[in-house]
Amino acid sequence: MNKLTLREKIGQLIVTGFPKAEVSAEFERLVAEYKIGNAILFSYNAENVPQLKRLCGELRALIERHTGMPAFIAIDQEGGRVTRLPADATNVPGAMAVASTGRPEHAYAAGRLTARELRALGINFNLAPVLDINNNKRNPVINVRSYGDTAEAVETYGLPMMKGLRDEGVLSAIKHFPGHGDTNVDSHLGLPVIGKTAEQLEELELRPFERAINAGAESVMTAHILFPQLEPERVPATMSRAIVTGLLKGKLGYGGLIVSDCLEMDAVKTHYGTAEGALGALKAGVHLLFISHTPQLVREAAERIERAVLEGELSEEALDEAVEKVLYYKEKYRILPSLGGDAGIVGCAAHRRTAEAISEESICLTSGRLEPIARGAADTMIVGCYPFRTDRASNAVSGALSFPRAMAEALGVPYRMTDMNPDDAEIEDVLAETARYSRIVLGLYNGQDHPGQLKLARALVAAGRRVTAAALGKPYDLELIEGVACGLAAFEYTPLSLRSLAKMLCGEAVPTGRLRLRGMETSPNGPEFVNNKVSGKANAPLRYVAGWDGGGTKTAVVVVDETGKEAGSFASGSINLNGRDEAGVRESIRELLASTSALCGGLEACEYICVGAAGVSNPSVVSRLTAMIRECGYEGGLAITGDHETAMAGALESTEGMILIAGTGSICYGRNAQGDSHRTGGGGHLVDDEGSGYSIGRELIAAALRASDGRIANRTIAPAVLARLGLGSVRELIGYVYDPRTNKKDIAALATLLSELCDAGDGTALAIAERSARALFELVVPVAERLSLQDGRLALAGGVLLRNGIIRDSLTAMLLRKYPDLQCVPAKRDAARGAALMALRQLQGQGCR
Repeated sequence: MNKLTLREKIGQLIVTGFPKAEVSAEFERLVAEYKIGNAILFSYNAENVPQLKRLCGELRALIERHTGMPAFIAIDQEGGRVTRLPADATNVPGAMAVASTGRPEHAYAAGRLTARELRALGINFNLAPVLDINNNKRNPVINVRSYGDTAEAVETYGLPMMKGLRDEGVLSAIKHFPGHGDTNVDSHLGLPVIGKTAEQLEELELRPFERAINAGAESVMTAHILFPQLEPERVPATMSRAIVTGLLKGKLGYGGLIVSDCLEMDAVKTHYGTAEGALGALKAGVHLLFISHTPQLVREAAERIERAVLEGELSEEALDEAVEKVLYYKEKYRILPSLGGDAGIVGCAAHRRTAEAISEESICLTSGRLEPIARGAADTMIVGCYPFRTDRASNAVSGALSFPRAMAEALGVPYRMTDMNPDDAEIEDVLAETARYSRIVLGLYNGQDHPGQLKLARALVAAGRRVTAAALGKPYDLELIEGVACGLAAFEYTPLSLRSLAKMLCGEAVPTGRLRLRGMETSPNGPEFVNNKVSGKANAPLRYVAGWDGGGTKTAVVVVDETGKEAGSFASGSINLNGRDEAGVRESIRELLASTSALCGGLEACEYICVGAAGVSNPSVVSRLTAMIRECGYEGGLAITGDHETAMAGALESTEGMILIAGTGSICYGRNAQGDSHRTGGGGHLVDDEGSGYSIGRELIAAALRASDGRIANRTIAPAVLARLGLGSVRELIGYVYDPRTNKKDIAALATLLSELCDAGDGTALAIAERSARALFELVVPVAERLSLQDGRLALAGGVLLRNGIIRDSLTAMLLRKYPDLQCVPAKRDAARGAALMALRQLQGQGCR
């Protein structure tokens, strides 16, 4: 840091953005001239997953080229109405929706899922979760972004969300300190005032922040709110040394990163000016400044801070303290080009199913009785307003999104779109249009703030219609109208929540969420339903089984019911006893059982679990895992088997046949009809694993080194390897290989480069591919021969065989020359689904074999 100029230091403390889907020339100039070291993304920056990943890579390269430092790429990905990721990514439900499920494990799952997708895209800083307590029903900007109106609710769900983000390698900012819940002014538009004393704040607003700090919170965002009982000067918390340094750092003992909310919000911009606000924040003890939109304001702020340091108004020591803090966390959460993660996980089916399960469990029946609506019901019409942007924190609105149209299409009934605040003339028009319908499904979207919606609801009730009112924003709308036949709280106007609502209305699912807001609590015994098609109370409960695939870095889980229908899937921490200590494995098992319980409706409903794990040839691994699963409360049937067996069961949807896996390592496994089995390979990267991704990556690196010093004549491999790893020289390549942070998977990731070089006709690459195919062929032959499976099925699995057509084709040709009747097939399902299949066979009395 001592080598940085004053301008370079200031640039490290500023985060800004740009208004389109590619890096703007203005942003490039800010980075080049003012050394701005960080970027923030909004929904207008994200068209789709491939574009967003490419954009993040360009941002990272641009900032590192001009500053020599890693970048923070930040985003507000809270879930619900505050989401910035594109539609082909996974956007989870928002805070109040998650809390209504009653399952803190859903908050943790939402955090982990979100972080996995962010990191795979190249985003390392999420400005979430919200730890504000929404104890003011008129709050225009927090409301459903909060987990609830009590400290207990916010702590119960906010802290798991924070932990989930952190566990998957994304920095999380808790916000908005010291609390934005008890105000009826949006700080984007005005300057709120909270007149509470320190003692009153300690009793409520500060509690979630203090709990989060004690739990390891690494970043805190400050609020642009006046607290006159804490700060005698008329400056908001962001600019208050008494609050930032005295309260947060001093009394609460917080030592992490402190960031400002956007300094272009009117609370600061209009009353103090953005540049003065930035300087005031640094003086108060804030480390990182968000000036999210306007290049001229970024320049003014950077120049104002520079002038303040040169004139002694701001000490360089204070500046250096902020820079050191920022650089520490930027290095900790740095995303290297080769370590960002596979973008294929973004928006994957497993993540979407998890988000859908949380969303469905969030819907609350707040009053009355839910009567399912038959498709094409002649007595039913849908009414509601178009979506609109409720506040500046929310996303811009998509014209394609419509509650009335979505419900009408799902139910096969007509609909009427209304204004966001219908006047008397429109209300009369709606009454006339709905006269022939006895049942109206009415969407309310923050009717509390747009009273025409509530007036329409009352008019429909007064006209004798049976009204099912669905609150698509603040649930408080539902306590402001009387006489509705049914009230449903959905908390957000998003595609995900609309799909969940449609399932409730047509009877495909039951609204099991519970409102836990003061004065609106719903019964723990559940609401009333009619028609057992919906409630299922007359039917025996389904039985479930779960398959766990215990990988090296995570455990993938699939839960299916007794009919074989998938109930859901998720991933959690590793249970690999060869790579983690017992305390870590035990914590992962607790999380796995909690999430399994959530999908089954209680752990007692999960009658069998099959675990595919590494290292089960060691009897102690099986006994230790069994003991830990039992200690964590699971009492049902349990089988622990090798991960190669579950992989084959999923790949072939059978427990007979062979599987060849060429991923980071390489292995072949088979089982015949007599129950005999054999396995080859899997001896580890030091003595075995030929033909694996690691082996290919190692050969490519070796070829790059030999080509660079002239031992082989090849001009393409060395530049290609360096470019793929984001390195500048062979010396850096050697350092990368021996860096303790570089692991087997990092080397194996180079295997995808082999395909590109082979397609380009590179002779060295083609030779590596041929050797790899031969090594994999040699794995298969002993298994086929010993088990007499020469005419059986062989599933080809793993990244090498999926992505490198030359290796796959060469291998297949070798095998068919030797075994003409052998069937080489792609893997049908993954190992977690295979484990679930084995568990299902056990439940059905067929045994796992």
